Amino acid sequence: MLGAPRRTLRRLAASGLLMALTLAAPVASAQTAGTIRPLAAGPVFADGGGLAWATYDRDLVQTGGVFGFVVRHRAPDGGVRVIGTSRPEANSDEERTPYLLAAPGAIVAGSLARTTGSAAFPPGAAAAEVLAWDGTGASGVRFGACASAVGAPTLRPGVVDLDAGTVVDCDSDGRHIDLFDARTGARRDQIAASRPVSARIAGPYVAWLEPAASADAVGRYTLVVFDRASRAEVLRTATTTLGDGAFSAWDLGSDGTVVYAIGRARTGSADPGRLGWTSVADPRPHLIAAGAVRVPVLRLEGRTITYTSLVGTTFHLRTTTLDGTASRTIAHGTGRDFDLRGSRIVFGVRGCTQDTIRVQSITARTYAPGRHRCPLPVARTLTAHGTSVKVTLDCRGLPFSCDGDLTLRAGNSSRGTVFGRGEIRAGRATVRLTAAARRALRRRGVLSARLSANLPSIYDEDTSLVRAREVSISLSGRR
Repeated sequence: MLGAPRRTLRRLAASGLLMALTLAAPVASAQTAGTIRPLAAGPVFADGGGLAWATYDRDLVQTGGVFGFVVRHRAPDGGVRVIGTSRPEANSDEERTPYLLAAPGAIVAGSLARTTGSAAFPPGAAAAEVLAWDGTGASGVRFGACASAVGAPTLRPGVVDLDAGTVVDCDSDGRHIDLFDARTGARRDQIAASRPVSARIAGPYVAWLEPAASADAVGRYTLVVFDRASRAEVLRTATTTLGDGAFSAWDLGSDGTVVYAIGRARTGSADPGRLGWTSVADPRPHLIAAGAVRVPVLRLEGRTITYTSLVGTTFHLRTTTLDGTASRTIAHGTGRDFDLRGSRIVFGVRGCTQDTIRVQSITARTYAPGRHRCPLPVARTLTAHGTSVKVTLDCRGLPFSCDGDLTLRAGNSSRGTVFGRGEIRAGRATVRLTAAARRALRRRGVLSARLSANLPSIYDEDTSLVRAREVSISLSGRR
């Protein structure tokens, strides 16, 4: 959103999105905070032992099905209140992906708005919005526009960063990195940069990405690390020297180490990718043998990387060291986002229509909630008509779309022989039966089968919000 008018940013930021909260006693380890709507961003820790998260809201919807989101806070005593909302502008075509960041003293909530083109946003652009206010609710507001390049929404967990009460973002003129006080909104510092699209801050260092000159070089950047003490750039390197694919998630450590995920050479894209690191002290690329990662979020604490990676339709939460020698899985079946605070970690556990927030020690035994099958809302008895079966889904009141690909398999297993496939549109699908399925129907008259589909959230087409759903059915031939 390079050079976007400030008045547009003010309208965007009317939602109130950076909060500094002071609360009471801490949340205990290995505790769940109850079920909630599917997470759109977070959860994160708040000061005093509270938690915060964002969910999309059906009441904040504009023409075209674009949803706003609500940020909620849970106090240690279990009380939940709304602390921020983000409503799309009327007749907007923005697709908003919210994100949350937290550090002692503040919570940052923002969104990436991807558009098909408007006066404020060029096609494919991403805009960050941030609103800051203190713990009493009196606001010191500042606006950010840190993502102006196509492809920037892939840079998880967002395009701004927060450390020790300082927010780092890109000035809307596209020529500076700005540092703001998280409580007052006052600008503390400004650093010259060239069209920055994502920024990080840790200790004395600030880092950012500058996009490649070529318009079609999505995922290719120049990585810059700046030392605030010496007022000098201490690292500048093209991300193509760090690996051959697209550069996606990244984070900065207080010692000047940058961890990142980068695509493999054979695909050229960001997924699947590999983890790697470089640093001010050792600017060579170091790829980590921790396996492939997909759609990751990364956090660097000391020499340990904590990250999520998409496996199927849920994420695995993992940790590894910079040398890759101490890798382990913290949890299966999680959402994309998580937060760390000392020895504790908070993350969301994926459910069929709701998620659960869990807090535990980062060294606790691997959390595995068990595989459960989310139901597909269709009739349990279907009849074949010639070479096909007509299927109708009832998605009324459910938080997922009735559009997707449908697969029919033999038996009561998700790995059975494929009997047919179809495409769901507005809740209706026609499954074309294979020759083997038709022969089995003629021979037996009735078949046990399983229908499955991966249905996206109605709120956002983001991969991380897809749910796998399936149901056992009885299929009979037409008499």
